[in-house]
Amino acid sequence: MNAAAVIRQKMDFILVEAADALGIDIGDARRTELRQIAHRLGTGLPEEFQGLAALLRWIESEGTWPRITSEHPAYFYTLRARAHKDRDLINMLLSELAPMDVRQMYIVHKELFFAQYARWSDRKRQYVADFLEREYVVDKQGARTALFGPEPGMDDGNRPDTRPARDFGPMIGPWGRAAGARP
Repeated sequence: MNAAAVIRQKMDFILVEAADALGIDIGDARRTELRQIAHRLGTGLPEEFQGLAALLRWIESEGTWPRITSEHPAYFYTLRARAHKDRDLINMLLSELAPMDVRQMYIVHKELFFAQYARWSDRKRQYVADFLEREYVVDKQGARTALFGPEPGMDDGNRPDTRPARDFGPMIGPWGRAAGARP
């Protein structure tokens, strides 16, 4: 999984939310247009965006490791559940704590997604529908596997290991160690 690409998409979702809240036209919401919106917002960018941008700088250029604690608004945008019996429930809860990540919400918490969708502007609805059609619907299973890991099989050999983790070795991000990242 390309962690940088996942983080960029989450940042795009946050920018679309911020622009929509301010009534800023997002055009076709291509990455170039979204960068222009980010530039326009400058220091007014949401803290979630700024935290993920710091994480992206660390991944791509080995910048300083960002201190994103559980109090930081970007924290829950960086997490996903590990494979175990409550994985889906935890991912649903994480989507509630990261409400601007519309793809995660759509995949793991449909009820919340459609409740939010009903409140969005037509611009945001169109952006989200276009994104899901372009980026998710074409390969649902591949996207789910890349973002949340493989689905457990029916036989015991494919079920997630539910034993408590004992080794707290080097911690890495939810999508694995980024290419070129320092241990």
